Amino acid sequence: MKKIMIYLIITAVVFNAGLAYALPVINDIENHWSKKSVEWAVNEVFLLESDEEGNFRPSENITRGDFIVALSNLLFYRKLFEDIDILGFTYDIPYEDIGIEDSIFYSVIDLYNFINFYTNTGITFEDVFHGEALNAEKHITRKEAMLLVRAVTTPPVFARQIEFLDMDEDMLHADKIIQLINNGIINGYSDNTLRLYRNLTRAESAVILKRAHDDMHYFVHNYLSFYQISTMFLTDKIVSSYVDDDLVTSLMRQQFINAAITLDYEKFVGHIPFQERHLYDMDAMGTLLRLKEEGYEDVFGMNYYLVAYSDSLGDEEKTLLIRNSLGHLSLSVPTSIQGLFRFLELAKKYVPKDEIVSYIESFYFASLDSEIKFKAGIYMTEYYFENDRIEKALFIYEELLKFDTDVEKILKLASNFGMLANNYLGREEAINRLKLLWDSMKEKERYEFHASEIDSVFVGIIKQIKLQTDEDTTFTVE
Repeated sequence: MKKIMIYLIITAVVFNAGLAYALPVINDIENHWSKKSVEWAVNEVFLLESDEEGNFRPSENITRGDFIVALSNLLFYRKLFEDIDILGFTYDIPYEDIGIEDSIFYSVIDLYNFINFYTNTGITFEDVFHGEALNAEKHITRKEAMLLVRAVTTPPVFARQIEFLDMDEDMLHADKIIQLINNGIINGYSDNTLRLYRNLTRAESAVILKRAHDDMHYFVHNYLSFYQISTMFLTDKIVSSYVDDDLVTSLMRQQFINAAITLDYEKFVGHIPFQERHLYDMDAMGTLLRLKEEGYEDVFGMNYYLVAYSDSLGDEEKTLLIRNSLGHLSLSVPTSIQGLFRFLELAKKYVPKDEIVSYIESFYFASLDSEIKFKAGIYMTEYYFENDRIEKALFIYEELLKFDTDVEKILKLASNFGMLANNYLGREEAINRLKLLWDSMKEKERYEFHASEIDSVFVGIIKQIKLQTDEDTTFTVE
């Protein structure tokens, strides 16, 4: 236990030591292809170092020990050790030339345990470094670095079949190296070779570590959560359906809005201050009753405020008004409604939720592609999810994901669809449908402005489905 505590303290001190000093200037990378990655590795995350003269020496080879320390520290930086029982780590490693007195000992222990016991790629630490000696001062080869990095990163979304002149497809873990390439973490050369046994340079190390860091985002952010998207629609300040906007209707609509705002304000604040009363309708309920008698067409909004705020109506009368509004919704199909979810929250106090959903379904399937149809679809899918009617939820999700609407809501829909499809349809079918939906999104106008957001979410969903279900992947995301 004392060794572990000392180790944790030392790790924290070493990892944060650079914070006490000004960031060093790196002299020898100004026009180098690896400049951005080197600056990130040295000055931002402190995985690699420049020398006392401020030189990084990008073309020099990196040792096994230095790469292991950098990769182990990257796992700490990405907080991938947080849910791991560090006290359960084995210290029984097969390398006779590494002991507790060595500065890299705990980095080796961390990476050894993580790869051998907490990942599921099929790669073991011994597959990378054979024999009884680690030879930490020896330069690491590209192949060794590739296997270490693949063991701690996610599976690729697309599995292209790639052949290289200098790699036998029967070589142990050749498929893992292809996965790493498909993941964009390492590339081959223009002559279609990988040069697996060439030593890895410090510049290449910085680039690979940066790409591995970016890929690890798909471990730490959960893309398979179920989002209650309806809560995003509860910010409407008034409940109302849009009606014909002639002069008379416009005047009545303004009176309705003033009355509605007054009732909401009074409920929220408790009273209307005397000095503000000229701004509000001090007989709001009377105004609503008069508008109803005069045939004001916003049945949906009128009934909501009568049910929500009238003290003279009984439950039976309020139930009739709610059903009247639901029937109006499904028959007249207004093109836009504000406060739909506020109304539906009120409605379920008076009408069974399955009855409400039957009205909403009629409305949904009678509506054209519109914002209000999208809202109705959200309500239906959440009801289906709550009642284990997953196939119907998936059907509606696939329709909603093709709408041109707010990208934040669409991306949450995609996460919901991915989670349900994976659980209900299985891995392969879920991934296939997600890819089809992703392709359909690329045809929409919004994709041009939100491509990186959309791509990142779909990549994350597919990767995490693979992580949860594929035995040839890295550790499961909680």
